[in-house]
Amino acid sequence: MKIEKRQYSLSEIQEKIANGNFVKNIHGGYLLFEILKQLNIAYDEFKPVDTLKNVKAMFSHNERKILVNKEITDEEKYFAIGHEIGHAVLHGDQKGFVDYTRDVQIEMLRDDYPKIAHETEANIFSYELIMPTYLFIEKYKEFDRDIKKIAEYFSLEEYRILKRLSYLMDRNSISSNEQ
Repeated sequence: MKIEKRQYSLSEIQEKIANGNFVKNIHGGYLLFEILKQLNIAYDEFKPVDTLKNVKAMFSHNERKILVNKEITDEEKYFAIGHEIGHAVLHGDQKGFVDYTRDVQIEMLRDDYPKIAHETEANIFSYELIMPTYLFIEKYKEFDRDIKKIAEYFSLEEYRILKRLSYLMDRNSISSNEQ
């Protein structure tokens, strides 16, 4: 049986977010816990055991529930929640599927396997929820490309800002000398 994969473009992801009528926060990103309520998704945290030690978060489509590792930082939790919301919105037809956001690097452009494509889409969805493209570019200019200030503004780790910047540069949405 051949698995069909469906990849969403950045504009399709932005459209899905816009069509969700999600509530924005004062910074221009979205209120993740309000989105959970709106989508009727439960939230809980778990204390990891050996087999789940490196798992940051997971989403059960059957139970409509996101579980997040209690031991990760608040910044990691914030991104993981957005990521799992991405799975709910983009991949909601996969009944019984449980996603694990592991502590590994997944290349943003890799799409040779449906699971990795889904992870990439969920990452992009989370980036668009937390730091929409237009707002990221605005803050990139306002903070004079200071990664630490941008990370503080969006309440994310610096490496997430660097990944977002790299992704937008690869798509010519922003240039390294833009001010």
